[in-house]
This record gives sequence, C-alpha cells and structure tokens, in this order.
Amino acid sequence: MPGFFLIDGVAHAVALVRTVDGFALSGGRKAGAVDGMTIAHSGDSVWIHVAGRTHELIWQDVVTHYAEEAGAAAAADVVRAPMPGAVVTVNVVPGDAVAANDTVMVITSMKMEIGLRAPRAGRVQAIHAEVGGSFERDAVLVTLEPEA
Repeated sequence: MPGFFLIDGVAHAVALVRTVDGFALSGGRKAGAVDGMTIAHSGDSVWIHVAGRTHELIWQDVVTHYAEEAGAAAAADVVRAPMPGAVVTVNVVPGDAVAANDTVMVITSMKMEIGLRAPRAGRVQAIHAEVGGSFERDAVLVTLEPEA
C-alpha cells in the first residue's frame, strides 16, 4: 500500500504492507530485530531503535496525506497534541495575542513536560482542553483566529 512516513514532520513516500502480525518493511521484513535494529509498532506508529537512538515514524495513508496538504493553511490555525497526555498549564486565554513560537500550553506525556507553541502570530480563538484534562495524539488543543 503506498503512503507516507512522517519523520520529524517531513513526509517520505514509501510502500508498506500490513500483515496479520505487523508491518512488512522494505524487502518484506517484519517488525522485530532486523540488521541490528529493533522495530516495533502500535497503530499507525512504528519505532525503530538503532545505534542507541529510537526514531518514531508515523504512517499516513495517501488520502489523509494529500487532504492534510490541501488544508495546510487551516493547519496553521491550530495547535495539536504531538502525543497522548494531560494538560499541565494553559498560558493563554481566548482573545490573547500571540507571536509565532510563543508557548501557549504545557503538557505532560510519558513523564516529560512539553511546551506547545503557536504555529504563527495571531489571536487565540479557543482553548479546547483544561488543566488536568487528558487528550489523545493529534487532538486540537488551541485554535487561533483565521488570518484575515
């Protein structure tokens, strides 16, 4: 099945075969230990551990990828959760002006605190999560007013 792996936000076109017990990777390799690498998967995420580092790849089908690409302008209006977690602090309220890269919210996930930043300068339209509230990966947490 053609699709894309998102690595650090960059889409890489690949062909991937889903099998009953996981993914078949290049050359038909399945998840497990491969050439000094450990490969694991859950849902649309694949983790590759090699040379002491772990890399997460996120599978995205072709339809979803091109739909998101077409809506890239709208994507600049939202701050999404990079992983499931809970809200630690909310640094803005609706109506606040923010600059690009201002920290609008701090979340915790897997015992790490992560500052979520505004994708662009603008005004906060809505906050979609409250302190202590939990969310799933890719949930919209903050929305900015559309650009004029």
